[in-house]
Amino acid sequence: MTPSAKRYLIRFGVAMGLYLVGLPLAIWLGTLAGSNNPWRFVAYLLVAPSVVLVIRAVRLLVVEADELQSRKLVESLAIAFAGGSVLTFSWGLLETVGAPSLPIIWAMPVYMACWGLATIVVSRRY
Repeated sequence: MTPSAKRYLIRFGVAMGLYLVGLPLAIWLGTLAGSNNPWRFVAYLLVAPSVVLVIRAVRLLVVEADELQSRKLVESLAIAFAGGSVLTFSWGLLETVGAPSLPIIWAMPVYMACWGLATIVVSRRY
């Protein structure tokens, strides 16, 4: 494993650790605040900094990796963005003709799954 990959795993691990702690805390505080309390919005946004840290970890991986790793990463992200966009846009269109409505919170897992699949495809190419 390359040093940049090790640093990425540490950064990503810290961000996900904060997410795993922050999500139940946000849900608990949001529920505690009640449905009419405007502070519930603030409570649920406690998770956002950990997501920003994940984005930062990915960006730093692209910057710190060697040229081939960076190329593979950017290519997989581009494919994932295109695939995730097609999936979410298509589902939105299907919702207009009667498909069940999905909360927007499902967009990120769709994009992450697309990134995982794209990484496998790109890795096989090189």
